[in-house]
Amino acid sequence: MGLAQGRRRLTGAFGFILLLVAALGVRADASPGVGATTINVTVGHPTEVSVKFSKSSLIPPGSVIFKVTNMGQVAHAFKVCASPNGGTANTCAGKSVNLAGAGLSGTLKLVLKKGKYEYLSTADGQSVAGLKGLIGVGVVVPKATSVIPKSAGGGTSTTTTPTSTTPSTGGAPDKPLAGMPVGNPANGSALFASSGCGACHTVVAAGSTGTAGPNLTQAKPALALIEFRIKNGGLDMPPFGDSLSNQQIADLATWVYQSTR
Repeated sequence: MGLAQGRRRLTGAFGFILLLVAALGVRADASPGVGATTINVTVGHPTEVSVKFSKSSLIPPGSVIFKVTNMGQVAHAFKVCASPNGGTANTCAGKSVNLAGAGLSGTLKLVLKKGKYEYLSTADGQSVAGLKGLIGVGVVVPKATSVIPKSAGGGTSTTTTPTSTTPSTGGAPDKPLAGMPVGNPANGSALFASSGCGACHTVVAAGSTGTAGPNLTQAKPALALIEFRIKNGGLDMPPFGDSLSNQQIADLATWVYQSTR
């Protein structure tokens, strides 16, 4: 009788151990991302030269996943520099993701030790190339950013392939903003003058020498960005969406685009 009871107790204990192992196995399978910190990054919103982090200081050292989304209208690139010593360079060696159009998203998977890492968030076809700042891994960093000059270039990087959440614009500089009509550049010169664009912008073809805004002849902005900026404003430029029709905006933008090439 005592032997039978001992066997039943042993069987019960073994069964409990099996149940415990099974439960632990399910929990581990349900959390494949344990140990990695996910940081959500948006670029291009509320202005094309903008970048926002869900967390930029005191990021735990170790595996870090940056999920980057292009919320703008033009091509963007987001890079994390390899050095943990910070810096203010306009270029660096590091890992980047290219987001060629609105709605594109990409992922950077890095292993970072404690330190300050510079990031570069760039948007082509503008008076400036983008912004730069610092990410703090295990440390606190200021949220201040600074401008990357348009002339900045070079550096080495490893690029990942983005995945599309909405149809890509392909990043072509002559591709219009989604929903805009085809512009007629023959009407653009008069619209440039009547809208007072020359008071703020230099365009050699128009003979304008304004300096309050970007020199468009030098910046050579993409067509979609010109249309977006005329319609919505931004970066100290007022919007013209209420005073110009979409066709007029397209005509003006197409003229500016072609006149600065």
